[in-house]
Amino acid sequence: MALQPWRKGTVIRTEDHTYNTRRFWIEVPELPSFDFIPGQFVTLDLPIHEKPNKRWRSYSIASWPDGSNVFELLIVLAEQGLGTHYLFNEIKVGSEISFRGAQGVFILPENLDREIFLICTGTGIAPFRSMVNYIHLHKTAFKNIHMIFGCRKKRISCTMKN
Repeated sequence: MALQPWRKGTVIRTEDHTYNTRRFWIEVPELPSFDFIPGQFVTLDLPIHEKPNKRWRSYSIASWPDGSNVFELLIVLAEQGLGTHYLFNEIKVGSEISFRGAQGVFILPENLDREIFLICTGTGIAPFRSMVNYIHLHKTAFKNIHMIFGCRKKRISCTMKN
C-alpha cells in the first residue's frame, strides 16, 4: 500500500462523548471525497515537538465511508499524552490539522461468511464502529459478528453513543 501524501483538514465539529473522550469531524477541502476502507487510520502531525516522528499520532477512523470528504475520529484524553492534550486544549472548530492517510490493513475480510470476533476497550471501538456501520448500511451479507467491549472503570459515561 503506497504512503499517502500529507493533507490539510479542517475541524468542522467536535463533541464530548464521555468525560474523557471527544469526537472530531475533519473535512478535507481539497478532495471531493475522502476515500478509505473501514478499519483504516490517519496519522496527525501535531505541533508538539521539533522532530517529526515525535509529533505524529495515529488514530483509527470512527466513521464509515459515505462518499463525503469528512471523516470522524474518536479520541481519549491520555493523562500523559502530549498529542491528546494538544487536541483537547488547542483544537477547536475551524482549526487546521495536517494528516496523512487513510492507511492500514486492519480491515474486514472480503468474505464475511465466517465468525467475526471484534474485541476492544474504550476508543479501540473506533475501527469496529466503522466496520459494523458500513456492513449495516450496505446490507453486506455476513455469518455472525460478535463484539466484546470493555471499560477500564465502571462509570455511566462508559456507554457508547452512535
